[in-house]
Amino acid sequence: MTEEWYIIIAPSMILTMFINSLYVYIDFGISFGILVLRRCLDQGFTSYLCCKKEKTTKAKTIQEYVNIYAGPEHMMSYRYSSILVTASVCMMYGVALPIMFPIAAFTYFNYYVVDKVLITYFY
Repeated sequence: MTEEWYIIIAPSMILTMFINSLYVYIDFGISFGILVLRRCLDQGFTSYLCCKKEKTTKAKTIQEYVNIYAGPEHMMSYRYSSILVTASVCMMYGVALPIMFPIAAFTYFNYYVVDKVLITYFY
C-alpha cells in the first residue's frame, strides 16, 4: 500500500462503500414506486391518489387482487450477500483505511432500520 494507492484507490473504495450504505433506501424507493404504480393502474389514478371513498378494482379474481395488493417476497439472500460484502471489505481494508469501520457501522444501521420497517409494513 503505497502513497499512490491511498491517492487513487482509497477514495473510490470509500465512496463505493458509502453509496452501498445508502443503496438500501434507493432500492426501497424503486420497489415502493413500482408497487404504487401497479395499484394505481388497478384502481385508476384518480381513485387511488385522490382518496375517494369508493375504491374499485379491475381484478377479476381474489388471487389477482391479492397479487396486486400484497407486498413482494422478501429476498433474504440479497441482504445476506450485502452484509457479507460489507463485512469482508471492511475487515480487509479497515486496517489501512480506518474510516471503513464507521461506514460499515452506518451501513448495518441502515440495513437494520430499513429491514425492520420493510418486514413490518411492506412484505
